[in-house]
Amino acid sequence: MRRSIRRRLGTGLAAAVIAGGLAVPAALGAAPTRSHHVLLISVDGLHDFDLNLWVAQHPKSNLAGLVHQGTTYSQASSSIPSDSFPGLLAMLTGGTPKSTGVFYDVSYDRSLYPPGSACQGPQGSPSIFDESIAKHDAAGNIPFWGSIDPSLLPLRKVDTRCDPVQPRDFLKVNTIFGVAHDAGLRTAWSDKHPAYQIVEGPGTAATVDDLFTPEINASVTPSNFPRPDLAITDWVPNTVFYDNIKVAAVRNQIDGLDSTGKFKVGVPAIFGMNFQAVSVGEKLVDPVKSCVRNTTGGCDPKYVPGGYLKTKTGLAFTPQMASSLAAVDSAVGRLVSELHRKGLWSSTEVILSAKHGQSPMDPTTLKRVDEATLQAAAGADSDGDDGLAFDIADSGALLWLKDGADRQEAVNSLRTHAAALNIGPAGLLTDGPLHDLYGANERTPDIIVQPAPGTMFSTSVKKVAEHGGGSEADTHVALVVAGGGAAHGVTVGSPVQTRQIAPSILTFLGLNPGALQAVAIEGTTTLPVR
Repeated sequence: MRRSIRRRLGTGLAAAVIAGGLAVPAALGAAPTRSHHVLLISVDGLHDFDLNLWVAQHPKSNLAGLVHQGTTYSQASSSIPSDSFPGLLAMLTGGTPKSTGVFYDVSYDRSLYPPGSACQGPQGSPSIFDESIAKHDAAGNIPFWGSIDPSLLPLRKVDTRCDPVQPRDFLKVNTIFGVAHDAGLRTAWSDKHPAYQIVEGPGTAATVDDLFTPEINASVTPSNFPRPDLAITDWVPNTVFYDNIKVAAVRNQIDGLDSTGKFKVGVPAIFGMNFQAVSVGEKLVDPVKSCVRNTTGGCDPKYVPGGYLKTKTGLAFTPQMASSLAAVDSAVGRLVSELHRKGLWSSTEVILSAKHGQSPMDPTTLKRVDEATLQAAAGADSDGDDGLAFDIADSGALLWLKDGADRQEAVNSLRTHAAALNIGPAGLLTDGPLHDLYGANERTPDIIVQPAPGTMFSTSVKKVAEHGGGSEADTHVALVVAGGGAAHGVTVGSPVQTRQIAPSILTFLGLNPGALQAVAIEGTTTLPVR
């Protein structure tokens, strides 16, 4: 079944954010349904367009089967910014950065102190929660099976103490795992860095019973990978192999085991994982096949980078993208088959979506902008005592200015350099409009930059797409709910947001969605059904 794709989201950042409804009562005490389970799958980078085209071309595929057996939300929008942290936290908390306080996996907090500072000196520190905080091994490498090095974490002064801020405590609100765990239900999650302990929520390390986080950016790829000489995200087969390690862990959990397969613990009420293959397949320029990257010979002059091809009739998958989708299709099929084999399909709600999309989709619109150009423009400083404190820039940019900096001066400078930065008239969000969306606190950026669609703040030839911005390609993601009694073959065309997944999960489990703090703050409603 080929469903029409309506392009309804605007390119202006403020227009792309859908306002929440009335607040949900936050009373606790709902009785959980212990026989029900939710399997949440994020296929990072998966657009609604991708799902449509794949199903049309592969009507007997596993993803097509999921669509035919479930409800598809054809106008689903991810978080803005469309980074992995806020994208996943939207699904797990029901909130945006307004309530979660998390804008990116690498951001800035004006109240914290830098790592190693002993909480001395001026406040204000980058808040880095990616592979950079991994504890290195004896050889100085980031290990595949690693942990967090507390000495690399930002610091918070608490009374007379100076405490490292663990990722879980950086999040300001609770998650579905916390609500389920408080109700006595088992929980599990698998993701790409140890820093994804952030999904546990603040105050406790016990809300996710089985957290499985092999490091995707390990310095040394384990020897059993297809190409151990290449990084995991530098070759699609390596990424597929990595994803399948997590698939094996989730299959163990379907079988009532822990992620290692060693202990019988029971099937989690909430569990799931993210796939990286599609995201890598969309943006990777192969280091071996591509003559742009491989200058030592043996490259393929006919090689096409990942993502999409522009044709006379629209967009088509490149071979690299098609291979990534095929791998995910096969893996999802194995998980669904295991649910059927264990008699769990009718009691398990399978939710397939994406933390973020990826842009550009149309390769002819790609425009690389040097991040240094953005930094120089944003750091405009006529009196020598302010400027740019921190930025993170991919397909959009978040800018934090130094204390006392003149925001208007920075905005004027950015507008002066608009052509070089590929910024349109509505490409800057600051002051009142920004605060209306995200609040005004120690985490809120001073300026958010949304360049023209297709812009990437990087001159790297290793990739042809990125995420993080608020364009349609970054945010218009796939969303399917199947199993667990979901309506078959139904398409809901009204706009929804992935943050509506969180209260919907708790409702399916017989728990009160109002127990989620972000739901109460932002008035997030459950996904509509028909």
